[in-house]
Amino acid sequence: MKKYSVLLAVFTLVLGVILASAFAWLFQHQLFMRAQQQQLEQYAHLVAIAAVGRGESNDANAELQALLEYAPIPVESIQLIDTSKKILLSIGNHSQVPAELTSDFSQNGAHWQLVIPATPNPASEQLVVMQGVWPEQAVMLPFLPWFILVLLIGIGCIVLLTRWQQVVAAAAHFADEDQSSPPLFLHIRKAFQKLQLQLAEHEQRHSQELAQLTQQQQLTEHDLLKARKERDASNEQYQQLQQTFYYWQQLSSRAQQMSEAELQFKVSAIRTFGELSSHHYQASPQAMTAPQWLLQSHSQWQSLMPAGIRLVYDEDPHAYQSQLQFDQYAVTLLLSLLLRQCASSLGFGDISVSYRLSDSPNRMLKVQIRYEGDNLPEAWRLDTQLPPELSWQQLDPKLLRELISVLGCHYQIESLEGLGTHIELRLPVAMQKLNAAKPFHSIGIYAGDECCYQIYKQSLLALGEQVMAANSMQELTKELKTRLVDLLVLILPDDFVVNDEQIALLREMDQRYTMLCFANPQLAGKLSSELQLKLLSRPMLLEQVVRSLAEQPEIRSQQLLVVDDNPTNLSFVRTILSGQGLSIDIAMTGAEAIKMATHSRYQLILMDIQLPDLPGTEVTKRIRQLRHHQQTMILAFTAHAMQDEMVSFKLAGMDDVLIKPLDAKKIAHILTRIRPESETLSPH
Repeated sequence: MKKYSVLLAVFTLVLGVILASAFAWLFQHQLFMRAQQQQLEQYAHLVAIAAVGRGESNDANAELQALLEYAPIPVESIQLIDTSKKILLSIGNHSQVPAELTSDFSQNGAHWQLVIPATPNPASEQLVVMQGVWPEQAVMLPFLPWFILVLLIGIGCIVLLTRWQQVVAAAAHFADEDQSSPPLFLHIRKAFQKLQLQLAEHEQRHSQELAQLTQQQQLTEHDLLKARKERDASNEQYQQLQQTFYYWQQLSSRAQQMSEAELQFKVSAIRTFGELSSHHYQASPQAMTAPQWLLQSHSQWQSLMPAGIRLVYDEDPHAYQSQLQFDQYAVTLLLSLLLRQCASSLGFGDISVSYRLSDSPNRMLKVQIRYEGDNLPEAWRLDTQLPPELSWQQLDPKLLRELISVLGCHYQIESLEGLGTHIELRLPVAMQKLNAAKPFHSIGIYAGDECCYQIYKQSLLALGEQVMAANSMQELTKELKTRLVDLLVLILPDDFVVNDEQIALLREMDQRYTMLCFANPQLAGKLSSELQLKLLSRPMLLEQVVRSLAEQPEIRSQQLLVVDDNPTNLSFVRTILSGQGLSIDIAMTGAEAIKMATHSRYQLILMDIQLPDLPGTEVTKRIRQLRHHQQTMILAFTAHAMQDEMVSFKLAGMDDVLIKPLDAKKIAHILTRIRPESETLSPH
């Protein structure tokens, strides 16, 4: 393999030398011909050219003959004359050649003579003769010398390349010679080492200076960038302060025409805008449930609504299953801006506000606002560029964008002509699951507004396992005859007719059920004079329901309820059991027993089967639907009980049968059945 490599290298060298030699010879020939052509063109008016120098020879004759035939200018004749003016060789027509030669000059060691006759022949321009000796550099070398020269140069380069490593090693060895070397070599070696040290020091110093300059340049660029950022921040802060100051000026000039609620809102809006635009706003997240936040925010929103605008809330049925942590102030202010603008675009009607909690894929509070009216202005869309000039109308849209940015929420508006406007906000929140049981098993609701009662029904599922809804008092009365409810919620419409029949019905419901009644202020004033009933202002909010129930008297804890329509039996039972240290309540009708069971918690109930209004089995079924009586001991209190009757008692929810009349053994049985009371469940 090595042999073939050597042959290939030799072949390559020879081929390269041949090509280089040929190129050099051709280049020389080109230069020679160009020199001749330039000389002939310079003296294109000559008639004859004579050369003096080498004597007569066949080569000279051939050269002159070729020059005469192939000259690029017309030449009449050429004479070869020596320095004694003797004609050695003559070619062509030379009858016009003058005999007198003058004007000697020299160039590159060759002698040239130009002859200008005293009286030129006017009939011909061929009167001037150039004579001279051919210069050595004008003689073209043949190809062989060029080939030998290039070959020697190539061989020398190859030898130098092959010996380069040896030369470098020898120089290094020479630099490392010990003191035994000749003095001249030692002196040279020391000088060489000194030069090396100086070179290394120079390189090190140069590197350090370069590093320092680079570091200084970076520091300068960093300082320059920092200064530019500070300048931009200062300019931005100045513009923001200028905007805030402008809004305070505008508010001062408009304050006299604003209501107190509107003025407070604008003050809060401008202050928050200044804090947000200057990046001085401090978020204050708090932990609470969504119904608690909505109850706090509703009063502010309602105070900003003009007459004729009603807010209707659709709350999440799972609202009490999670506790949220977010910046309530910023979210409330953001929704205040949107609701004010929606009310301005609507003019008159309802604005629906709904919220839902979501923990997949991200934990968020999704709020939706819907109304049927004119679209929001373009400035309230994030994809619209606000004009640069200051305007009082730009405060709310600018504050909206700042709040959306600081809260990191998603904001979207959809408007369809004739179908209304839909606004959606998705607010990221921290969320913690709560293991809260619903406080009611069954809730009944009456909402006179047919378009809203389904919304209220859906919301009340956050407090009850079942919700029965009716859109008329007649339908509600009919449902209550067949179903037992733990809580009754009445949302009275504005056109509710107040008469004796309705007053009696409301009074009866209040006596039989735990009831909350919502009405507008005018209707509440009419009803409060006729009923001893606490009326709540609309709209209905879940947290308002929970707090109102908490303010009512707590369910009493009693040990025993005796239900019997015979006064003699009741007197006998009370006398006997009171002597045992038991606290006893007495009911003579089924409705009265249900009412007392609703407001009290008993450990044991003696239920007569034959009651004047309802069978004891039916009363037992309704009491069992109450959450705090699902585990209460209920005994059928009857004079006789057949086997099939015993089965019906069990199916109604009774635990056992106690045959009248009481005796010592039965009293002992009752005392052993008294159970400790259970904890009351709350929505929190």
